[in-house]
Amino acid sequence: MFITPDYIFSDWIFFWWILFYLKFTKYNPKFILIISLIQNCFMFLYLFSQNTKKIVILSFFIIDLIIKIIPLILIINTKINKNDIYFTILLYLIYNIYLFIRNTNVIEITNKILYYQKHNIPKIPSLFLAKKFINIMNNILF
Repeated sequence: MFITPDYIFSDWIFFWWILFYLKFTKYNPKFILIISLIQNCFMFLYLFSQNTKKIVILSFFIIDLIIKIIPLILIINTKINKNDIYFTILLYLIYNIYLFIRNTNVIEITNKILYYQKHNIPKIPSLFLAKKFINIMNNILF
Protein backbone atom coordinates (compact mmCIF):
# COMPACT_ATOMS: atom_id res chain seq x y z
CA MET A 1 0.00 0.00 0.00
CA PHE A 2 1.33 3.40 -1.02
CA ILE A 3 0.77 5.75 1.92
CA THR A 4 -0.73 8.94 0.52
CA PRO A 5 -0.47 12.27 2.39
CA ASP A 6 -4.06 12.08 3.61
CA TYR A 7 -3.07 9.10 5.78
CA ILE A 8 -0.15 10.92 7.42
CA PHE A 9 -1.13 13.16 10.30
CA SER A 10 2.10 15.16 9.94
CA ASP A 11 0.86 16.28 6.54
CA TRP A 12 -2.41 17.42 8.10
CA ILE A 13 -0.40 19.38 10.69
CA PHE A 14 1.74 20.96 7.98
CA PHE A 15 -1.36 22.02 6.04
CA TRP A 16 -2.77 23.51 9.26
CA TRP A 17 0.50 25.37 9.83
CA ILE A 18 0.31 26.85 6.30
CA LEU A 19 -3.23 28.05 6.98
CA PHE A 20 -2.15 29.54 10.31
CA TYR A 21 1.00 31.15 8.93
CA LEU A 22 -0.96 32.72 6.07
CA LYS A 23 -3.56 33.89 8.62
CA PHE A 24 -6.43 31.79 7.24
CA THR A 25 -7.07 30.36 10.70
CA LYS A 26 -6.59 31.67 14.21
CA TYR A 27 -5.87 28.24 15.68
CA ASN A 28 -2.18 27.87 16.39
CA PRO A 29 -0.55 24.50 15.52
CA LYS A 30 2.44 25.14 17.80
CA PHE A 31 1.22 22.68 20.46
CA ILE A 32 0.85 19.76 18.03
CA LEU A 33 4.10 20.62 16.27
CA ILE A 34 5.92 20.24 19.58
CA ILE A 35 4.15 16.98 20.41
CA SER A 36 4.76 15.56 16.94
CA LEU A 37 8.45 16.46 17.12
CA ILE A 38 8.72 14.58 20.41
CA GLN A 39 6.95 11.61 18.84
CA ASN A 40 9.32 11.74 15.87
CA CYS A 41 12.29 11.65 18.23
CA PHE A 42 11.04 8.24 19.35
CA MET A 43 10.70 7.20 15.71
CA PHE A 44 14.31 8.31 15.10
CA LEU A 45 15.47 6.26 18.08
CA TYR A 46 13.60 3.25 16.76
CA LEU A 47 15.10 3.63 13.29
CA PHE A 48 18.60 3.98 14.77
CA SER A 49 18.08 0.93 16.97
CA GLN A 50 17.06 -1.09 13.89
CA ASN A 51 20.24 -0.15 11.98
CA THR A 52 18.20 1.62 9.34
CA LYS A 53 20.15 2.90 6.35
CA LYS A 54 21.59 6.37 6.81
CA ILE A 55 19.86 7.74 3.71
CA VAL A 56 16.48 6.78 5.19
CA ILE A 57 17.25 8.50 8.48
CA LEU A 58 18.59 11.56 6.65
CA SER A 59 15.46 11.63 4.47
CA PHE A 60 13.27 11.42 7.55
CA PHE A 61 15.22 14.29 9.12
CA ILE A 62 14.90 16.45 6.00
CA ILE A 63 11.13 15.94 5.98
CA ASP A 64 10.96 16.76 9.70
CA LEU A 65 13.02 19.86 9.10
CA ILE A 66 10.72 21.05 6.33
CA ILE A 67 7.32 20.18 7.79
CA LYS A 68 7.93 20.52 11.54
CA ILE A 69 11.15 22.20 12.66
CA ILE A 70 11.11 25.21 10.31
CA PRO A 71 7.38 25.80 10.81
CA LEU A 72 7.85 25.62 14.58
CA ILE A 73 10.76 28.07 14.45
CA LEU A 74 8.64 30.48 12.40
CA ILE A 75 5.87 30.53 15.03
CA ILE A 76 7.97 29.94 18.15
CA ASN A 77 7.08 33.34 19.63
CA THR A 78 3.33 32.80 19.34
CA LYS A 79 1.23 31.84 22.32
CA ILE A 80 -0.74 28.64 22.71
CA ASN A 81 -4.18 29.00 24.22
CA LYS A 82 -6.78 26.45 25.28
CA ASN A 83 -8.70 26.79 21.99
CA ASP A 84 -5.56 25.75 20.11
CA ILE A 85 -5.37 22.61 22.24
CA TYR A 86 -9.09 21.93 21.74
CA PHE A 87 -8.67 22.33 18.00
CA THR A 88 -5.70 19.94 18.08
CA ILE A 89 -7.85 17.33 19.80
CA LEU A 90 -10.71 17.91 17.36
CA LEU A 91 -8.43 17.61 14.33
CA TYR A 92 -6.92 14.41 15.70
CA LEU A 93 -10.41 12.97 16.24
CA ILE A 94 -11.40 13.92 12.69
CA TYR A 95 -8.21 12.31 11.41
CA ASN A 96 -9.00 9.10 13.28
CA ILE A 97 -12.56 9.05 12.00
CA TYR A 98 -11.20 9.53 8.48
CA LEU A 99 -8.85 6.57 8.98
CA PHE A 100 -11.69 4.47 10.36
CA ILE A 101 -13.81 5.24 7.29
CA ARG A 102 -10.82 4.18 5.18
CA ASN A 103 -10.61 0.87 7.12
CA THR A 104 -7.36 1.60 8.92
CA ASN A 105 -6.11 3.24 12.11
CA VAL A 106 -3.21 5.23 13.54
CA ILE A 107 -1.33 2.18 14.79
CA GLU A 108 -1.56 0.42 11.44
CA ILE A 109 -0.40 3.52 9.55
CA THR A 110 2.46 4.15 12.00
CA ASN A 111 3.60 0.54 11.76
CA LYS A 112 3.56 0.70 7.97
CA ILE A 113 5.52 3.95 7.98
CA LEU A 114 8.14 2.48 10.32
CA TYR A 115 8.33 -0.73 8.30
CA TYR A 116 8.72 1.13 5.01
CA GLN A 117 11.36 3.40 6.48
CA LYS A 118 13.29 0.61 8.16
CA HIS A 119 13.37 -1.44 4.94
CA ASN A 120 13.89 1.54 2.64
CA ILE A 121 10.68 0.83 0.71
CA PRO A 122 9.60 3.93 -1.28
CA LYS A 123 5.93 3.92 -0.32
CA ILE A 124 5.80 7.34 1.39
CA PRO A 125 5.79 10.25 -1.08
CA SER A 126 7.62 12.81 1.04
CA LEU A 127 10.40 10.39 2.01
CA PHE A 128 10.70 9.19 -1.57
CA LEU A 129 11.18 12.80 -2.73
CA ALA A 130 13.66 13.52 0.07
CA LYS A 131 15.75 10.50 -0.92
CA LYS A 132 15.70 11.61 -4.57
CA PHE A 133 16.87 15.07 -3.49
CA ILE A 134 19.70 13.58 -1.41
CA ASN A 135 20.81 11.40 -4.32
CA ILE A 136 20.81 14.36 -6.73
CA MET A 137 22.78 16.51 -4.26
CA ASN A 138 25.20 13.64 -3.68
CA ASN A 139 25.81 13.32 -7.44
CA ILE A 140 26.32 17.07 -7.80
CA LEU A 141 28.61 17.49 -4.81
CA PHE A 142 30.60 14.27 -4.93
